[in-house]
Formats: sequence, structure tokens, C-alpha cells
Amino acid sequence: STHCIEMKIFIFVFVLALVPNLADSFLHRTLPWAPLVQQERLHHIRGGASFDPYTSRHVALSAKGKSATDVDADIDDSLPVRVVKKSLFIVAPVGVVSLFLLSNPSISYPAYLQDLSLTVSCAVLATIWLKIITKLASSSLLSSSDARKIIHTGSGPLFLALWPFFSDSQYAQLLAACVPLANLAKVYLAGTSSSKSDSESQSLAAAVSRSGQASEALGGPFIYTLVLLVCTGVFWRSAPAVIAVSQMAAGDGVADLAGRRWGAAKWPFSESKSYAGSLAFVLAAWATSSGLMWWMGLAEATPESALALLGISVVCSAVELVELGDDNWTVPIAGAAMASFLFAS
Repeated sequence: STHCIEMKIFIFVFVLALVPNLADSFLHRTLPWAPLVQQERLHHIRGGASFDPYTSRHVALSAKGKSATDVDADIDDSLPVRVVKKSLFIVAPVGVVSLFLLSNPSISYPAYLQDLSLTVSCAVLATIWLKIITKLASSSLLSSSDARKIIHTGSGPLFLALWPFFSDSQYAQLLAACVPLANLAKVYLAGTSSSKSDSESQSLAAAVSRSGQASEALGGPFIYTLVLLVCTGVFWRSAPAVIAVSQMAAGDGVADLAGRRWGAAKWPFSESKSYAGSLAFVLAAWATSSGLMWWMGLAEATPESALALLGISVVCSAVELVELGDDNWTVPIAGAAMASFLFAS
């Protein structure tokens, strides 16, 4: 039956996602373009030396000083293989969730396909968003610190802005949660990678960390993505999720951008926190929270709701100011707690 065929397809995808090394090996040895890709890259790497990809990889190294390990790394970084490797991050969680959903006899196929397409679209858009900002930074059109904070400010709210396009299925949030789950895996690998040949992980670590050190990605960026995952999987389309992400992303991100430009006047008890940064936090968090709440129909555009959201933003700004811990978890927790009380449905 059609149902059985779909199940077999997703089982294959899931198994492929669990064994990326085997998949990578398969691609290098069997697909028609594999030897051509290897030969073309080695021809460039080794300064034009002829090479048979099916024999020895480690002969006639060029004067560029490429070691055998570096050559292998460059081969592994060929475009088709990188596409497959990147795809596995989203294929694996989507495959697992799809297996669960398709085993449910009451599943609505139109709703499932709608949510599946939105999930893939979100993953693609997230990649494009990150690439645009990192490209601007690498072209010196943005400083690295500004690029990092723009990514911090926009990633969460932009993802939440797409939530209304998912279906009303009770399982929509499971597919949507695959997006932050895939990004969480990427951030973890970026933070734990010790290989200099892993250009993708190095690029991601440089984009989301202050110092550019890979290990820093396991701090704030990892917590940030984890908060997105929890808000999507547990507090789907709710006021606590919207306010938590808005305060964490827009509030904290814009506070840093404003503080470094106009933050000469500091708070008496903090050498790093400024009046301008705190004001920017409140305004950005309030505007983002209000926009998303009204966009999702979680609050009416009334003076009462606007005042409540402003109050939450002021409290979250104070939490960020006193530095009770990493503000990527203290700020969203404070925002979600207040939202649960002030916007209880």
C-alpha cells in the first residue's frame, strides 16, 4: 500500500542519517560524479598533477605543502558530500518524527505535508540567514561582533514568525522542533570539533562566539538554541514561548548593539552595562514581543496588553542587568514566568 511505501522510504532515510560515515563512503565510491569530483579537486590542490582517484590518494603532493590528511579533508569537503552531510542534520530528526506520525492511522496527510514543507523551508531559510550575515562579516561590511549579535537578535523571532503557517495539527510542533534540534546538533559539533579541516564547524563557531574559539559555542549559543527547542516542543504557540524568545533574542541582542555605540554612561554597579543598552533592551524586547503576540493572535492590541508587555520587558532588562547567570537562560525564564501569569489563557 501507499502507507507501507512511505514507511519504507522514511526507514531508509532514518538509517542513512544514523550512519553518515557509511553514507559518505558510499557517495565517494559509487555515485557517477564521485571520481570526477575527487579528480578535479586533487588536480587543483596538487597544482595540476594527474591523478587516478581509484588508486593512491597520497602521491605527487604539490608544492603547496598539503599533507595526505589535508588532501583527504579537502576531498571530503567536496560540494556534493557537504550537501549530503548538511542535509543529514535535518533529515535525521524529521525522519524520526515522520516515522512516528505516519504510524498513526488518524494522521492527516495534507496537514503532515504542510508541516513537513514548512519545516524544510525553515531549515533552508535559517541556513540562508546565517550565510548572509557571515558573508557580510567576512567581506568587512559588518564587524564580527555586530554579525554575532544580529544573528542572535533575528534568528529566534524570525523562526517564531513562521509558526502561524504550520497547520493546526497537534503534531505540528514536533516537526517544527526539528529545526532547532538540527541547529542544536550543529552548534554542539561546532563547539566540540577539534579538526581544523572542518571548515563548516569553524565558520559556525566563529559566527556565534565572541572570541571565535570553538568551545565558546557550547555556552550562550548552545543555551540559546536549547531555549528555542524547548519553546517549540513544549510551549508551542503560547505567550510564554513568544515572550521568552523575544526577550532573550531581541532584547539582549539590541542591548549589546546599542551599548557598544552609545553606552558611554554606565550603571554605577556595572562596568559593562549602560543606560543606553538597558533602554534599547526594553524597547526592542517590547516591540518584538508585541508584534509576535499580536501576529499570532495571542493578545489583542490594547493598552492593557501593551502595558503588560512593557512591564515584562522592564523586568527582563533588570534580570539581564544584574547578571544572575547566563542571560540566555535567566532572561527567557523570567519572561516566560511573567507571561504565564499575565497572559494565562
